Amino acid sequence: MRRPPPLAAFPRYPVTAGTILLAAGVTIAWATGRIDIDQLVMSPLIQNGQWWRLLSSALPHDGPLHLLFDVYWLWVLGTLVEEELGHAATFGVYCLLAAISGAIQYALSGPGIGLSGVGYGLVAMLWVLRRDPRFIGGVDKATMQLFAIWFVFCVGATMMKLLNIGNVAHGAGAVAGVLLGWAILRGDDARRMMAVGALVVLLAAGAWAATVGRPLVNMSADRGVEEAHLGYLALQAGDNDEALRLFQQAARMRPGDWKIWNNLSIAYERVGQPDKAAAAYDRSKRLGAPSDTSAD
Repeated sequence: MRRPPPLAAFPRYPVTAGTILLAAGVTIAWATGRIDIDQLVMSPLIQNGQWWRLLSSALPHDGPLHLLFDVYWLWVLGTLVEEELGHAATFGVYCLLAAISGAIQYALSGPGIGLSGVGYGLVAMLWVLRRDPRFIGGVDKATMQLFAIWFVFCVGATMMKLLNIGNVAHGAGAVAGVLLGWAILRGDDARRMMAVGALVVLLAAGAWAATVGRPLVNMSADRGVEEAHLGYLALQAGDNDEALRLFQQAARMRPGDWKIWNNLSIAYERVGQPDKAAAAYDRSKRLGAPSDTSAD
């Protein structure tokens, strides 16, 4: 397998080096309490135009081991990509892998952080490209086995509730990486066009699933909790239309939560829909709401 360049070569790889420095800086600032990452991670607020979260959620990492693993492999794999594809294309690859892996992770499970989805995407992409003269030695069988073993370990640790790992992001990143590899691999133009089309569909599906489609696809145990919390904050701030949108989503995701239906009733009342407010309030009472409830 190709040896990565020395750290002294940082200036030659501005996209990879810059991503590493940003990730390290954000993670250290978060760990020391200097910043709050609430504005960086995935949230229902992406429906309000906060699309940067698809990329910024890849920067914070949950501890030094998580950070070191991700930036090490970004340096090992990403520098080869930047050498052969150039700076602009490499930036596009990183953004695409981060957006797809982050969106699908958030849609199906919950918000994830870190560059692991990008790392799995790069290793899968370079595996597809291993016979391309430009990328020979980029990934070997031992590296693929390591990533596969780590993936299985992470899934097992998550299922046993030992760790909370974004396994969906790992898998989605790998799928996107395979498609990117086919899109880049020289030779069969029809295959390349199909891969590009599949990437577009995957990105669009991820964006839909992470926004308006999330109430339909999210199966996590705490589904709807974040929407309900943000709805409550919007209600307190007097942003009644936003509160209504968020409580509607939360009610679809947690139909048995009386507090959500009670707050949805208040939101309906405030936007001038008394019939729906009464129906939502009746629903909250049937679910066990105490008498004389207010926003909660």
